[in-house]
Amino acid sequence: MVEHLPENAAFVFAARGGREFTGWDTSAYLLAHLIDSVNLNTWALAAANAKREPAKPKPFERPGQRKRNLRAAESMIRNHPHAMPIPEYRMPEL
Repeated sequence: MVEHLPENAAFVFAARGGREFTGWDTSAYLLAHLIDSVNLNTWALAAANAKREPAKPKPFERPGQRKRNLRAAESMIRNHPHAMPIPEYRMPEL
């Protein structure tokens, strides 16, 4: 029965990773890929015709990326000799 649940069911979002996946069905992912493709195409055209290469566009943020970015930042901070721990009340809610 679970296999036949629609993509916008609460169980599907919970199985994917939580609230941040709400609204991210197949069409939303395809639209995000389309936005990335248009941005890269625009960047490539601008880079081919510019004297200085413009900054490469950042990909459209998808669910789950914010947690990866936080983990990367935490590991960088943890390895820094002058880093101090961030208090729990200052940590962003995910």
